[in-house]
Amino acid sequence: MESTETVSKSSLAQQVEEMKKTLEKLNAKLKRIRSAYLDEVFSKEEYLTEKSNTESELKRISNTIDNLLKDIESTDKVSITSQYEALIEKIDQFYYLYNTEASPHHIAECNRLLKLIINKVLYAKGDAESIIISPVERYKASQGIIKDYFVVFIEPK
Repeated sequence: MESTETVSKSSLAQQVEEMKKTLEKLNAKLKRIRSAYLDEVFSKEEYLTEKSNTESELKRISNTIDNLLKDIESTDKVSITSQYEALIEKIDQFYYLYNTEASPHHIAECNRLLKLIINKVLYAKGDAESIIISPVERYKASQGIIKDYFVVFIEPK
């Protein structure tokens, strides 16, 4: 699904670039029409007609560019939403597997899911007591067995 979104996003971006080139050409044409009128190649009526047609084409192209940019933005939002939904699903799977009675049997799957969710874990010794998630570690901390404190930073993917 991600590849089709990327293809459509890149094709939309390519269309925007083509439309911008067309916009530049029409602006140059408008200048040439004005020059032709000033050089008395066009009559006033011909000039106004050509100018009006070119300006309406400019407006149409500008509106098309705006619509394409909105489509690109909505594609980005859909992509981001689907990525978050996939991450939430993985977190839910991990939570379920970790909190079942048979969690020791699912440790490999829990590790695999964590590797999909977490990019990097940084830790360092700290000066204050940290919140410890594991029930075993919480027990050791309450008994005074663990004396060192640490700070953990988890960088998501």
